[in-house]
Amino acid sequence: MDGNIQKALWIGVSILLFVAVVAIGMSAYGKASKMTDESMSNLDMQAQQLANAAYGVYDNQYVSGTQVINAIKSYKATPDEMQIIVVKGGSSTYYLSTGSAEAGTLSPIAEGTTNNMLKSVQDKNNATAYINPYGEFYATVVTDVNGIVRAIRFEQQ
Repeated sequence: MDGNIQKALWIGVSILLFVAVVAIGMSAYGKASKMTDESMSNLDMQAQQLANAAYGVYDNQYVSGTQVINAIKSYKATPDEMQIIVVKGGSSTYYLSTGSAEAGTLSPIAEGTTNNMLKSVQDKNNATAYINPYGEFYATVVTDVNGIVRAIRFEQQ
């Protein structure tokens, strides 16, 4: 009979130890899960800051017409993600894409049209489209509702 009581005690102690180990494991998992979520959130925020850092040269800065033309050329490969808006004499011209940058609903302009627009901004005989390389423009960055840069607006001074 002593053997049965001893076995029962060992089984009881083993079950309690198992439950304790599982409880410690679950507690550690919960804490690690929270830390992982916070770390991922911080990483996402840092990645967004790095992505937006490239646009810092345009954010509330005065730039030359050459920089405006270079911006159109450099973002030409991502028309569904970026829009260039040039305001001259009160009228706006949209390059690379149309739609609302604030809402994030951009529709790419056909590449052939974009190429023709790029040629016309450098054509001195085309007064409406020509961007003077020595002209001064005030640049602002336009973000969508998620804080992602979707457009750069250049207003001639």
